[in-house]
Amino acid sequence: MARKFLYVVATLIVLTIASFLSVFAANFWVLLLLRIVAQRLQGVIGKDDIVARLGGDEFAILLRALPDATPIERVSSAIHAAMTSPFQLADREVFVSASIGVAVCPQDGTTPDDLLKRADQ
Repeated sequence: MARKFLYVVATLIVLTIASFLSVFAANFWVLLLLRIVAQRLQGVIGKDDIVARLGGDEFAILLRALPDATPIERVSSAIHAAMTSPFQLADREVFVSASIGVAVCPQDGTTPDDLLKRADQ
C-alpha cells in the first residue's frame, strides 16, 4: 500500500536585508544572519520536516505526513514569532520582517515547482 502524505511548502522571504546591509556592509554579517534564521526555523519544525535555503533570502520548509491543517497554523505562528524576535549580531540587535506563503499538495500543485510558485504568491 502506498503511503499517503500531505506536503506543505512555506516560503520565507526576509524583506529587510537591504537596510540591514547598509548598517553592516559586510557579507559576514549577512551570512551570520541567514545562519541564525535557518537555526530558528529548524527549531520550530518537527524531526521529519525539512528546512532548505533556496538562495538569497528565501527559505522553504517541507512539512511531511500531516493529518490535517493544524500543524500548518502552529508552524506558521512559530515562524512568525521566531522572525519577529530580534537577532543578536555582535553588539547589535537586528530586526527583520518576513512573509510566509503556504502551498498544500495536491490542492495547490503536485510538482515542487508548482508548490514553490504557489507559496511565493
